[in-house]
Amino acid sequence: MISFNKYGRGFSTQTGKQESMAWINRHLSRDAKILDVGFGCAIYARLLIKQGYENIDGVDVYEHGIKELKLDKYYNNIFISNILDFDFEFYDLIILGDVLEHLHLKDGMALLECWIRDGKTNNLLISIPYNLKQAGTRDNPHEEHLQPEITPDYMKHHYPYLKLLYSAEMADVPGKIAIYTWQRI
Repeated sequence: MISFNKYGRGFSTQTGKQESMAWINRHLSRDAKILDVGFGCAIYARLLIKQGYENIDGVDVYEHGIKELKLDKYYNNIFISNILDFDFEFYDLIILGDVLEHLHLKDGMALLECWIRDGKTNNLLISIPYNLKQAGTRDNPHEEHLQPEITPDYMKHHYPYLKLLYSAEMADVPGKIAIYTWQRI
């Protein structure tokens, strides 16, 4: 069962975070401009700051709990917006940490393809659970998984440009998590 805090903000598994940070450290300089999409409880921002990254923005569709949990201290800027409507110039890295499954397939595909085609980023890091059904909560309907049938084959078919970095059983939640990356060469 996925746990939520009293503000309806989900917690991200620790599984795959070490591998994600190692990949980021190998491919991005400490002055990289980073966008954390659907940042939840700011897990990625906390890890990035510990590694010396300072240029981190966050965008989330759900505003409740940001001030109460002091999540604003981890970001240079916080934007409250549906990622499908969020416009920006460029980020060196865009992180979708357990976010893609919350979008309908056609929206997720179009979003990533647009960012790649329009040169909005040079790097993507995507954490996504396999085969994990999840309903929205009373407080946060955006927590619903709109792509619950995700498997390795599903990812290869619908997101063929993404490269699998890591996958494993989650330590703190039943199921498997996968980390995918993309880089502009």
